[in-house]
Amino acid sequence: TEIYTLSLHDALPISLTLLLPRGPEVPDVVTAGRPLVGVRVPSHPVARALIGAAGIPIAAPSANSFGRPSPTTAAHVLEDLNGRIDAIVDSGPARHGVESTVVDVTQSPLLVYRPGAVSLEALRGVVGDVKLYQPNGMEAEQEPAGLPSPGVGMRHYAPRAHMVLVETQGTDGESEVGFRLFQAVSKLKREGDGARIGVMAPEEFKSDVRGADAVFGWGRWGDLDSLAQRLFAGLRWLDAQEASHIVCPLPAERGIGCALRDRLEKAARLPVVKA
Repeated sequence: TEIYTLSLHDALPISLTLLLPRGPEVPDVVTAGRPLVGVRVPSHPVARALIGAAGIPIAAPSANSFGRPSPTTAAHVLEDLNGRIDAIVDSGPARHGVESTVVDVTQSPLLVYRPGAVSLEALRGVVGDVKLYQPNGMEAEQEPAGLPSPGVGMRHYAPRAHMVLVETQGTDGESEVGFRLFQAVSKLKREGDGARIGVMAPEEFKSDVRGADAVFGWGRWGDLDSLAQRLFAGLRWLDAQEASHIVCPLPAERGIGCALRDRLEKAARLPVVKA
């Protein structure tokens, strides 16, 4: 297992969490009683320096309230945990924006519980066949400790506003994507008495979301890495604008777009809209 783990890290970006069999030295509190422990070696020099100073592995849960959008800046951490923590080590905004890819290497083929910054295509280029975890529909009813892996809960990464997702796969072009966003905003305005509509708007479509109350410039539609880096910052910003609904287009399911769709679908409190 150790050799296999090293070969993965040599060939892929380091934003990868490997689920490995836990030994007796790993306490239950670290794994919530699960038989596997998530192991990741960060690439950031500040994180590496912190581990080096500690001299032991560090158990590091997410720096946000459960279910809320993940923090990608120190300000986001303070927003969620002010008064509950002693200090923040601020080394700048998160590079990828979405969390690490979680892979169970005890399964054959390897089982990806959470798509993330390392794409399924990149994994397959190294290890061959990879299977993506399929939810059984019961995750929403389970306590976090009962889930097979962090990040698989179906009510996760959610802003306070209701998410309205607009499907874009199968569209004939960018103009149709913009039109679908306009339709979704218009429908919510008609049906929601006093609704305050926010939009995660790629730069190409900002002029299409007429009638929206708050518009976050998400980045270029074709730049999936940029969309991922700004995803949670945008959801938090629109929450701060007191949006009651957030309309967001779903990117293509390729590369890091798979992780984007995963986060957005888990954040959604309304079904996907095919406007």
